[in-house]
Order: sequence, then structure tokens, then C-alpha cells
Amino acid sequence: MKKSKKKQLVMSMIFRVANLWQQKSAGMPDGMTLRQFMLLATLRNFPDKKTNLSALSEKFGGTRQNVRQLVNALAGKGFVCMEQSDKDRRETMISLTDKAKTFFDENETAGEDLIQPVFAGVGEKSLDGALECLETMLANLEDDSSRGVADEDE
Repeated sequence: MKKSKKKQLVMSMIFRVANLWQQKSAGMPDGMTLRQFMLLATLRNFPDKKTNLSALSEKFGGTRQNVRQLVNALAGKGFVCMEQSDKDRRETMISLTDKAKTFFDENETAGEDLIQPVFAGVGEKSLDGALECLETMLANLEDDSSRGVADEDE
């Protein structure tokens, strides 16, 4: 198969995996979506379980607008609290609520339960190759100067 066809196939499969994973995760506790769960998990990894919208967007890999929508939905469900920063009134701070902390305590294996079935039968060597490929793709997407640069394999 030609390299260009392989690239198209990889891109197509990334979207397909993401969409199928989202569909299969529709039955999460508390009516949470996969993206909402992943955002909560990202927020949980910040010191003090609190950060601003810009840092959360960057770490999550979404636009401020998309992350704000997720945060608003999670705030409506009582999982996060939004408040203005004491240091800069223009800055929105997001933090986990007690409900979110309880959710993670009660659903300790929720993240693993989402991951395990998807990676069943995938060996260490395949994971290493996938990680290397995805890290390179992310770096290329984050670095606009890479556009139009020829592949090292070509």
C-alpha cells in the first residue's frame, strides 16, 4: 500500500476509534460523556485540583470555547466549580467539587474500565509504536512551522 494511502487510513481510523469509543462510553455513571470524564480526569491531575480555563484547555487539547462548554455542562451537574480568580478578575478558575471527588472515589476503576476493552490484545511493542507515531503527530500539529516539511521516510 502506498504511504499516502496509509496516512489517509490512519487518519480515518483515528476518527473512527474516537467516535466508537465515545459511543461505547455513553452509559457512564451520572450521565457523563467520555469527553466530560476526560476533562475531569485532566483537572484532577492539576495541583490542588484547580486551574484556570487557559491551562485546562491546553492540557486537555481543546479550544477554550469547547472546554468552556464542557466545564459549563460539568458545573451544571455539580462536578466543577467556576469562579473568578482573586489575582485577575478576567480569569476563570475551575476546580473539582466534593461531588467530583466522591465520583472518583466511588468509580475508582472508571478510567481503567474505559481503557481495558479498547486495548485488549494490544502488545507492548504495538503500544510503543502507536505512542511514537501519535507523539510525532501531536508535535507536528502543535508546531505550525512543520507544515509542508517533507517526511523523513520519503
